[in-house]
Amino acid sequence: MTLTSQARRATEWILARRGYVLRRIGQPPRGFRDFLALYRLYGPTPEVVFDIGVGNGTPWLYEAFSDARFVLVEPLTEFAPKIDEILKLYRGQCHYCALGERKGESTIYVPLAGATGSSLLPRDPGWAEYKASQGDPGTTSRVVPVSTLDQLAG
Repeated sequence: MTLTSQARRATEWILARRGYVLRRIGQPPRGFRDFLALYRLYGPTPEVVFDIGVGNGTPWLYEAFSDARFVLVEPLTEFAPKIDEILKLYRGQCHYCALGERKGESTIYVPLAGATGSSLLPRDPGWAEYKASQGDPGTTSRVVPVSTLDQLAG
C-alpha cells in the first residue's frame, strides 16, 4: 500500500467518524442509501412507496421513507414470513401477485436453488446450459396471479 493510499484511507476514516465522506467534486452519491439520503434533503416526501418484487425486502428504501405507506408486490408466497416482519415495522400491505399490462395469470420461473432471481421470462437456453454446467439445479415454474400497477395504486 502506497503512502498516498494510506493517507487517503486515514483521511476517509477521520472524516467518516465526524459524519463526512471524501469524494471527488461532482461525483454522485454512492449506493442507494446515500442517494436516498440526498433525495430526502432536496426531493418531495412521498406518501406512498411501491416495492415491486419484495423478496427479502429492501431495507434502505423502508428506512429512507419510514413515514410513507408501503405497497409491497411479491408473486412468491415463500417470502411471506419476511414480508410479515417488514409490515410489523412499517405501514402498508402486500399484494401476492406479479405485475403486467393486464390482469390475469402468468407462468413464473423460480430457481430451484432459492426463490430470489425469479422471472416471468424463461431462462435463455444457452444461459440455462451454462448454469447447469456450474452445478445450478435449474428452475421450476408455476402459475401466479397478475395485476396491473394501476389496479394496485387505485
